[in-house]
Amino acid sequence: MLRKGGLCQHPALIGMTNCRCACAMRSLTIAVHVLPVLMWRVAAWLSTQHAARRDDLQRRTIAQTSTALEYQ
Repeated sequence: MLRKGGLCQHPALIGMTNCRCACAMRSLTIAVHVLPVLMWRVAAWLSTQHAARRDDLQRRTIAQTSTALEYQ
């Protein structure tokens, strides 16, 4: 992959200098390991937000129904 003092021989990064190749490989490694965790956390947060909205809507519906029944 990295050849001292020359160009990168990695198939996807051929022709980059070693410094740029190492930087690209680091960025790719970070993306592969961090993005799935970040996406999972965002999905979990959105799920809790959706559940909270659904519970709030159910409470309002029950309150409106009970109020409507009192006036009948």
